[in-house]
Amino acid sequence: RGAVGGAAEVCTMNWDPDILTGSVSNDGTLPDAVDDVILGDPTPSNPAHPDWIIDDTGATWSGGPGTITKLGQFRKAPDGREWCMTFATDKAVDDLKVSLLFDAVYNRATNSDDQPHAPFTLVNVVESPPELRHVTPSGQLAASQDSNENVIGSRHYVCIVPSDADDLVEVDDINFSGNGPTTTDLQIFHDGDANYPNFPGVVDGTICLGWISTAPGEQFLDLHMTVVGGLNPGVYFVDWDSDNDNNDDDDDTDGPSNGALIIQWNVIDKTEISTSNDPDNVDAFLTYTRSTRNLQFNIGDGTFFAGDIDLNELVFGSHTGATGHIDALLDGVLLTARITSQCGYFLVKDVNANPALKTLTGKSVQGRFDVDLGPDALDGLYDGLTITTTNDPACNPTSILRVEVDATYPGPIGSATGLLHSTEWVEFDFNFSPAFKTPRVAWAGTTVTTVFALGGNCDAFLPQTVYFTRSGGQSGTFVPNGQVSVTGPDSAQGKLDPDTCSISAGYHSEEQGEVDIFVAFSANPYAQIAHPIFFLAFEDVTLTSSPELVVSQRGDLTADVRGWFTGNNPSGNPARVTDDGRALPLDRWVLPDDWDRLRGASEFRPSWANSAPMPLLNVTFFMENEGTRNNFQTGVKDGGNGWFLLDLTESSLNVNPFNGKPSVLGSVDKPRIITDLTDNDGVATVDLFGDLNLSYEGCEINEATGNPHCGIDDLVGVTNYYAVAEYPGDVGKYPPAKSNLSETRYFWAGYKEVTVQDTGLPYQKYVVAHLKDRDGFCDALSFNNTLGQRVRFLLDSGTGIAIEAKDIPSGIAVDGRDAWATTFDTQDAFGNAINVELAKTVLFEDECQAWIRVSSSLLKPLNVLAIFDAPPSDVPGDIRITGSVCSGDSVTVTNFDDHLVSLAGFGLRSRGSDITNPEGHLDLIGHLAPGESKTFLGGEPNGWQFEGDTTFNDSAEYARLVWNEIELSYAPCFGTVTNTPVSLPLKRDAEGEIWIDTVVEFGAVDQVPLSAGWNLLAHGGDPVNVGEAFHGHEGQVGAVYAWDSATGRWERHLMTAPAYANSFNQFEPGVVYWVEVKEPFTLYLGK
Repeated sequence: RGAVGGAAEVCTMNWDPDILTGSVSNDGTLPDAVDDVILGDPTPSNPAHPDWIIDDTGATWSGGPGTITKLGQFRKAPDGREWCMTFATDKAVDDLKVSLLFDAVYNRATNSDDQPHAPFTLVNVVESPPELRHVTPSGQLAASQDSNENVIGSRHYVCIVPSDADDLVEVDDINFSGNGPTTTDLQIFHDGDANYPNFPGVVDGTICLGWISTAPGEQFLDLHMTVVGGLNPGVYFVDWDSDNDNNDDDDDTDGPSNGALIIQWNVIDKTEISTSNDPDNVDAFLTYTRSTRNLQFNIGDGTFFAGDIDLNELVFGSHTGATGHIDALLDGVLLTARITSQCGYFLVKDVNANPALKTLTGKSVQGRFDVDLGPDALDGLYDGLTITTTNDPACNPTSILRVEVDATYPGPIGSATGLLHSTEWVEFDFNFSPAFKTPRVAWAGTTVTTVFALGGNCDAFLPQTVYFTRSGGQSGTFVPNGQVSVTGPDSAQGKLDPDTCSISAGYHSEEQGEVDIFVAFSANPYAQIAHPIFFLAFEDVTLTSSPELVVSQRGDLTADVRGWFTGNNPSGNPARVTDDGRALPLDRWVLPDDWDRLRGASEFRPSWANSAPMPLLNVTFFMENEGTRNNFQTGVKDGGNGWFLLDLTESSLNVNPFNGKPSVLGSVDKPRIITDLTDNDGVATVDLFGDLNLSYEGCEINEATGNPHCGIDDLVGVTNYYAVAEYPGDVGKYPPAKSNLSETRYFWAGYKEVTVQDTGLPYQKYVVAHLKDRDGFCDALSFNNTLGQRVRFLLDSGTGIAIEAKDIPSGIAVDGRDAWATTFDTQDAFGNAINVELAKTVLFEDECQAWIRVSSSLLKPLNVLAIFDAPPSDVPGDIRITGSVCSGDSVTVTNFDDHLVSLAGFGLRSRGSDITNPEGHLDLIGHLAPGESKTFLGGEPNGWQFEGDTTFNDSAEYARLVWNEIELSYAPCFGTVTNTPVSLPLKRDAEGEIWIDTVVEFGAVDQVPLSAGWNLLAHGGDPVNVGEAFHGHEGQVGAVYAWDSATGRWERHLMTAPAYANSFNQFEPGVVYWVEVKEPFTLYLGK
């Protein structure tokens, strides 16, 4: 929210600079390609780049459209991780849409996973009386009543929002109060006036105040201002909450009892030098200590370097306020950092490295160092201190690097000016160990690039030749790459690139083995850097899979690839012949297993990785007997079932990369061959999903149809998987490696059953169909669902008939012997009971049901045949998305068909939180008549799975309407809704139809004739619900009364009254009732 004439501030939350980028995908052309946001115009200046966008489409202006002025963008204190933008308007406006366009970059090596995002918020800018606002150290207006934690002697600023150059505030109009703080050198000025600040987050011309306090405590400020121009001139009382609305949007007058602006003034208590930004991390404090850093030798210029040392100056202070003693990290303390040793110098972002930079000055922000140097000088965000030794000839293994930091009060404190509080120091000494050869690992047949680079300035080395050589007798050869010329298989040479101070050479080997590359300058060929390479051949591929899975449960399939090479030293490993016939030699080294033995103790080779950095390669996963089509009726059951699921790194979907042939039974959408890239541990993984080409081998035979009738834990498929690893480069003489077979057994988790349940009337029964899909649920989340499915009931030719069918849509034939109903859910995705008015006794939680009520006046047994359609059921009606999915965080669907449609079985989908996460999902519930619409709100509180409090919150969002994973409608946040025609009937699953024949037994009854008027009724059977007893005769009964001798009053049940008006709801045995009958009929009660 903002005020007209003031500034409205919009900020990000949870900005992560590791994956959120202000550049186009992985484009590195911006100054800070992975952590930058571009300030654009109020309309998209370059939609390809991230930008703050202000859109007044749909906004409501007061008095016609106004002018929007962007004041600036900035990083949010204290740590500067969040991006903010401020803007101003000259008129009130509601629902002004402010968006931020940016990319999420998950892997900077590829663009394929980059995800555009456009979160937005709606901002209201209101007509507000003038109010006081703090100005932050970064020059932005703060929304809080309390100020930042100022150190005494610093200058604090506040501004009156809104105000302009015509308005008046005199010194006598200003009221300071509070015990302790003073008001020194009070300034009243207009933002942007000459010789005064021009705050980036404040509208030019705004009246502002600045002053110093020389004593600590809490200070309160309010004032009177004379508004000269504008629509409402006059004298105004101004504080933080002039209109007592608490500066929120709830329209309540619930502001604080004291609306004065509160200013905090503090003394310095202590300062610390730390390696952490966290003031509570005392283990990171280094004040008055010496630490040791490891040195490395720079072959380019003979200097030593220890990497960058990052430090923070923490300034702690306190004051006494209304609630007592308050500790804080302080703003405004003058800081000076010095390197007093010859070794080392400061580095500052966007400032050229300079070994002479030994002193930095700045101020504290949130108790940390804000450096006064470079383009971000004193920007109100702390920077910290970075010390380096790179290219510093004064640094060597015997050097001591000393850093001192002064913390000084600003301004006059008593009779002193520039009063020094403290000077801390920290020292570093150095440990130098000669560099050890750090190997790289590659597969045979690949080319390895060796890069030689110098840190710092390399001008003196540009004329020299860089030589690359390898040891004699080792396999492979150097290859030209445009930077070096190859002078033989064992040598190459070239010059440094002056722009990068680097040069690279490629080395290729189709043989396994160890290769040692040496790099040296022509001026000093004996000073060499060694780059060993281990070229690997395949040792083996070990495959493991989830041993047992529910048929549509995601499972794991993992291939571990090991490699071998013969090195300069024997390993002691025995020779062996692999299961796929490859002979492996004696004394080979096997990676990653032998890495620790190769490395030895970690202190001897600290530059080696902790585990073997296995090179990447493709592994292709297959299923045995993929082309065999299982058939329950003929007993064929050895075909592979299911398909592979993607998790981002796969390729060659459904195609054998070795011969280019597709799988027999798979598709690109459901691949049964898949290739995945190994990780740095030599592991490739894919997910399994078993619901395709099932054998149903453990299911009973449905006698009526011959189809499988599966129940919980029935075995429905067995698949043996294997994997093949192929070399990523030139294949050469080494063959691919095939894995072992790994078996996964798939089980059924659902059922289709029928029960007979009592109605309370002996001559009426419920015939209930119970269903769970093969996953073990009743929902619309996956394939072959049982929710929203039609169940048909056929009655034999006896005396019984169907008199009711649920859920709707449903139907009953004229003769009552053929009925159908639509299945409904009994539990939502979060375990809450639903459709409780329909649900009958369940076999297990979270099942679907459909039922009919049957009646037999002769009480003879009745055969009912329940027919369950083959899944997936056809789409029951033309339902489409018609409403916006972003405005209001909701989706509206409409029935375009000519009949009633149950929404059971339909689902809504939304974009996942990122590319690796599932889509959001909502099971729809309810019914739509022809032309009727229904709106579903977003967010987990409204039933969405895999979502937070909201669902549709940026321009990249979409909604999909699905039925059994078939997309029916697609609606992007901004764009045209697409409706997909569906060809009916859908292709049926091999599960087929299931027929279940059930015998309904009826009990003995008393037949009680009731005449018009009052009838005396004595009930001797089991308790029965009054509504059930009079079912079909509700209009013929007025009321039922019974005398309760214990209470001495008449209890009643009125047929047309709501439930709360009745004092009893069922007939109890042994109780006498008076029944008011409007028309005579015969009542049937159980004996």
